[in-house]
Amino acid sequence: MFTSNPDLAEKLRALGVEDIISIGIMSEYCVEETCKGALDAGFNVTLLSGAHSTYNRQTQSAAEIECEVEARLRERRVVVRSWEELVAAWADKERISPFSL
Repeated sequence: MFTSNPDLAEKLRALGVEDIISIGIMSEYCVEETCKGALDAGFNVTLLSGAHSTYNRQTQSAAEIECEVEARLRERRVVVRSWEELVAAWADKERISPFSL
């Protein structure tokens, strides 16, 4: 996302964005590259475990690939949190109502 849109980081900073929360499909491609691009651009990055996925391969299940992606991104300083944990934290801070989900 950051590579294909070189002005994105500048636009986000102009809006006051400092933190990126990543979710999506194709964990080992789009999700991982977006997280790395956001890190390289200087953002704090959180990947929501359970909110990204991929497809099984002949030699690996989707769950195994997802875990590998999370491990690689943790090594690069990405915070990996479960989506349930993050929603609960937001609800506790009254940023969202648990009934609005």
